[in-house]
This record gives sequence, structure tokens and C-alpha cells, in this order.
Amino acid sequence: MQAHYRDLVTSHMQCSMAETVTSTTNNCSEAHGVNTDEIPTLLRTLEKWKMECYSTYKLLENCHKTGNVYPHLKIFVDSGDLNQLTSVVAIWYQDFHPAERWYYVFTTDTDKLNILIRKPGVFSMERSAKVRVACEKEAATLVMKDLIITEMGWQPQDIYDFHTYTNTNVELTNKTADRPIPADFKIAPLETKYAEMVRASWEPGQTQGLERFENSIKYQPNLAIYNKEGVPISWVFVKEHGDIGMTYTTPGYQRRGFASILTAKLSKMLLQEGEIPFIKIETDNEISTDMHTKLGFQRYSDLTWFYF
Repeated sequence: MQAHYRDLVTSHMQCSMAETVTSTTNNCSEAHGVNTDEIPTLLRTLEKWKMECYSTYKLLENCHKTGNVYPHLKIFVDSGDLNQLTSVVAIWYQDFHPAERWYYVFTTDTDKLNILIRKPGVFSMERSAKVRVACEKEAATLVMKDLIITEMGWQPQDIYDFHTYTNTNVELTNKTADRPIPADFKIAPLETKYAEMVRASWEPGQTQGLERFENSIKYQPNLAIYNKEGVPISWVFVKEHGDIGMTYTTPGYQRRGFASILTAKLSKMLLQEGEIPFIKIETDNEISTDMHTKLGFQRYSDLTWFYF
């Protein structure tokens, strides 16, 4: 658990229950759900805050692109008029791992978020499932912490603080992207048959189902370097929530700059498509911070994940 939010959690544990009850009186009506065909309107409203809610924005965008196949979401907002909303809760139900629910939360109005998350069906009280909560902006972090930790009494297994970085430096990106690789190697997207290899590298315990990695290969931009035998030895993805990651180079090929080259090439591709390359790095990961800074990434904002 990072120090900043450990202190944050402790400092708010004495929150008055009377204040909470007062603020949520008469909030038992149903939440406003968003259908897949309404996501474009939702995204147009969120556009002005896109870089403040990038993970939530991209998750919604990818949901719409795949017809709510991957990621499969339930979406709630604080207003029946999507043009007037201030708060969004997107719940990713892990079809490949039914015992997990991931919540993505963004708000510009904490009072309205406080009401929204207490609506029936928005936040489940079940403890049989693993819960991850991604809060964009500290305001959302405080609201979700007060609900889950102070009121419900759940204690987080971990709290991860991330710095987020974006890259618009075309010169630095191209410089690395254009570096040569061995003549008998090639760069190409991954094939689905390598999903197990990706899963083994990403999560050695393999608690997440293979389907997630198959879907990532199928639906998300990715690149790999293949050796002369035609086997991928390094790869990188744009993940479901928009950030570049799942980066890995197999033993025997590490420290040759392959991960940097692929990250730069994927960034170059995104820039050419009018997208802004985005990454999140744990605050104490100096190696990753140094690598991405050399590629042109600059710190933009912060993101907090609670694991329950």
C-alpha cells in the first residue's frame, strides 16, 4: 500500500455516519443505466474531461466498438440527460473470471457521485467476489473510500498509486521506433494462439482466465517481435482501458531494447491515428518511469486502484 493513500484511509476512518445518512436521504430510486447504443453520446459529454478520465473513457469506447462483448460493462451515470452528467461508474464484469468486478469511477461533482453509488445495483455489497476500484481524480477516491472502507467496513488488500503519462513527442518516439532489429526478426501483431504465453508472463499464478488474453489479442492493438523461428519474444499491448502495457520480453532476449522499440512503434501508430499514447506507472517504479521518459512520455495526472 502506498504511503499517501494509507494515510488518506486512516485520516478518514472517523467520518460521521450521521453526515452520510443525511447526504443520502431519498436516494433509493433506480440509477440511470446507459445502453451500448447510448455510449457515443456519453463519450461526447466526457470528451471535455477525456484526459482526466482516460481509463474510464477508453473502457467505454472499447465496449462500444465491440458491441459490449469486450469489455462487457454495466454503466451508470448521475443524470438521465447524458449531456448533463457529472459522474460515471462503469462496472467491468469479468466474464473470464466471474469472481471479479472492476469499477471505474469518475466525477466532477462529489455530492452527485455520493448519491449515484448508493443507488440500488450500482455497488454490490457481496464479499464473495474480488473487487477492484479504479478512481480517477482524488475526489472520486475519497468518495469511494468513504463508502467502502468507512461505511461498509471493508479493508483493502492493497492500494496502488499510479502516475499517468502521455506522449506527444513525435521526434523521440520516431527515433526509437525506427531503430533496427535483427534482419531475420520481424514485427507483427500477436496471434491468438500465443494467448497462453502472454498470460504466463503477465500473471504467473494464472488466476485470470485465458479468455482475457485471447480477447486482448483479438480486440486490442498490440505488436510483437518474432525471432527467426517465428516465435514471439517481446510484445506490448494497448489494454482495455487505454493504457499501453502487458509489456514483456522473454529471457534470453532482454536488455536489447526490444520493449522500448515496440512501445515506441505502438505509440507512433496511435499518434498517426490521432490518439494520445497513455501509460500508468506505479509511483515507485523508477525503471519503467526512466524507460518511458526517454521515449517522450511526460507525467500528466494520477490514478488510484483499490483491491478488496
